[in-house]
Amino acid sequence: SAVNAEMNARALSLVDQSTGAANRRALEQYADQLALSGAEYSMVLVRVSGVEAINQTQGHFVGDQMVRGVVEAMRESSLEVDQVGRLSVDEFAVVRPRRRRALANSVS
Repeated sequence: SAVNAEMNARALSLVDQSTGAANRRALEQYADQLALSGAEYSMVLVRVSGVEAINQTQGHFVGDQMVRGVVEAMRESSLEVDQVGRLSVDEFAVVRPRRRRALANSVS
């Protein structure tokens, strides 16, 4: 149906096609949602040198494999609530909501 097609197109517009990670728009939306809810968050930015050179010398297939590996490593070291994404050819980010301490930990 037209509604399903629109929902699918909207979902795809939030995904980096090479890695399957969130794209810049999705990361910005996630950070905005956290901020609007009053939650604090951190953002870790990672720049991987040499991606464009690999694309030019070894081809985009090899470059895509490399960036998929970067995203997978970031996901493996992230929490379930974290949003891992690709900002540009060689820039990646993790948005992590600040975890509140459990009440039991704050009471002696």
